[in-house]
Amino acid sequence: MKKNISLIALLISSILLFTGCGTSTVKAEGETAESTAATTEAGTAAQAKPQEDIVLRAATQTDYPPFCFIDENDKFTGFDYELLELIDERLDGYTIDIQGAGWDSMFLSLDSKKIDLVSDEVAITPEREENYYFSLPYLEIQSCIAVKTGTTGIETLDDLVGKHVVTVVDSYSEILENYNDTHEHKIIIDYVSDVTSLEMLQGVANGKYDAHIDDPVMMTTTINENNLDVEIVGEPVSSDPAAIVFAKTPDGKSYKDVIDPVIREIIADGSLAELSKKWTGDDYTPDLKNYE
Repeated sequence: MKKNISLIALLISSILLFTGCGTSTVKAEGETAESTAATTEAGTAAQAKPQEDIVLRAATQTDYPPFCFIDENDKFTGFDYELLELIDERLDGYTIDIQGAGWDSMFLSLDSKKIDLVSDEVAITPEREENYYFSLPYLEIQSCIAVKTGTTGIETLDDLVGKHVVTVVDSYSEILENYNDTHEHKIIIDYVSDVTSLEMLQGVANGKYDAHIDDPVMMTTTINENNLDVEIVGEPVSSDPAAIVFAKTPDGKSYKDVIDPVIREIIADGSLAELSKKWTGDDYTPDLKNYE
């Protein structure tokens, strides 16, 4: 009898033991399912969340009409500003943040990675290509000589020998430097910094300098808007393609690679030509076949 009672007790203990284990197993499985569901839900939510655009910090001048300047309402405007806006509209995954800067400080900021690109009628030159990446050109820019109204005897670079020509360090100063490097008789180059194109032209108007070389569209706009006693003379002394500038880094190359197709597109569909006509009065967009 004791054996039977002991056997029954053993059977009851076994049943209770397995029942307890079964309950624990179901609970663990339930917890795993809930965790899996939560993980799946979180993953789906993460996939559904849109990726934020990469912000490209762009610099352009604020005193170089009609290309880039501040209007009477203290707003950015001009050809280059609207060019960047047009590119921004067609770029997927990127947003362009436009910042104002002086000519010299733009390149210092680009070199120190404070900005990602410069759009400011920057001519493509061999010297610059050693240090920067350039986009496809978006404009053909010319260089002309400006003198005080009524000045005679100055129409070409040869006529500037022995004359004082005011300039900042840019592609226009390179024209003068290249001339001096290849000629016995030199042009006197008066370098200035932290001055505007208006101030340089005012220096020509008041006789401080004999001449200034710059883009004729910009100079005509500045002369007319400020009623300066200055005129453009002779034929253009050069014509160069202008492009957007990037740092010569892997990031700079990647930005160039996403912007180049957009420039090609807005040239092909005529959008850039319309922008050029709006701000310069003519179509100065380049033929990209010359830059393949």
